[in-house]
Amino acid sequence: YEQNAAVMMALANNPSFRVAFVGRGEENADVKLKELAEKNHVTNVHFQGYYEKKDEPRIVQESTFLNIFYPRKLSHDTALSNRFYNSLIFRKPMITTANTIQGDYAAKYGVGIAIDNTDQLGSMLETYVKEFDASKYETNRNQLLQSFKQDYDIFKKAVVDFATQQ
Repeated sequence: YEQNAAVMMALANNPSFRVAFVGRGEENADVKLKELAEKNHVTNVHFQGYYEKKDEPRIVQESTFLNIFYPRKLSHDTALSNRFYNSLIFRKPMITTANTIQGDYAAKYGVGIAIDNTDQLGSMLETYVKEFDASKYETNRNQLLQSFKQDYDIFKKAVVDFATQQ
């Protein structure tokens, strides 16, 4: 909730942005976000509750950035989320948490931005869009995906080697 609320408030009523929260949050976070939006008269936010998995590609394709700004805790710092992979698969830049595995990849490969907080989020997004180079993005994205494939191939070989030694 805290990170989503911070993103929403950082972009609140900025005509350059439309913020959409899709899905159900944990512990009624989506309800709390709606209440926060209403209390602060945030007009550029949209809430869509539960969605069917089959609708996910359309939802992602309708986005400009995917929000993966998570709280700092070990499980978030070291994991690659489905949203991270969707960002790469659907060629949508991501907003990630700095100094996490997702944030490190986003920054290193230029496939999004990594933030510690939302203080300058609007200007950071505007700069990213203004300086966006589709060719460079695609090259970096492909390099990142290739590195994942190489890791997968090494793992697969190790498993096959182990299984055949028995």
